[in-house]
Amino acid sequence: MKPKSKKGLKIVLSLSFYSLIMLVLAFSVATMKMKYSNDIANVMGLGFLPMTTHENSTQKDLLFVNVQTPEENMDLVMSDTVIFYELHEHQFIKGSIIAKHETDQTIYYQIDGYDQLLSASDILAVEIAEVPHLGSFVAFLQSPKGFALAVLMPVIFLWIVESIVLVRYMLLYHKRKLEKEFELAAREKANEVESEFEIIRKQLLKEFNLDK
Repeated sequence: MKPKSKKGLKIVLSLSFYSLIMLVLAFSVATMKMKYSNDIANVMGLGFLPMTTHENSTQKDLLFVNVQTPEENMDLVMSDTVIFYELHEHQFIKGSIIAKHETDQTIYYQIDGYDQLLSASDILAVEIAEVPHLGSFVAFLQSPKGFALAVLMPVIFLWIVESIVLVRYMLLYHKRKLEKEFELAAREKANEVESEFEIIRKQLLKEFNLDK
């Protein structure tokens, strides 16, 4: 492999490695922030939510959402797909806005397929994108067992690998530093010996009157 190709591959692998670290870290932070059943995992308002979006389906889809505040929900428009939590069924529900009403300066939304009106504070998030069938895997990762097996253990493993690489680099750096110091000391010693030899040579020449 050519040096340039090898260097380019090394850069790509390094970027991929650190991107994976950042992704795992973001997922860990988002998951650990969840305290209640109606919390949506998110980082700085960008969230993800595994949920069943089709009736009679056992597979969960993965929704990417913007987690909203009640103030942000005041400006939702028709056809926006929103996420809310049904307290009686203890589950997230998504639906499209089909009507918007204002009563006593309070805004309510009518959701397709849902009988009750929702206020701005009832809506938790707005859907950005949906990835079919990936939600079941993410839901497993968010469970205690899945989080330990698929997130914590790889993070610990990567930390160990990075620690070994760092230690090896430090040892190599220390070795090279010692080699340079030894080489410098040897060169200085050689110069000292050469200087002393030159002094002795001049004294001998002077002693035997050979310096004329």
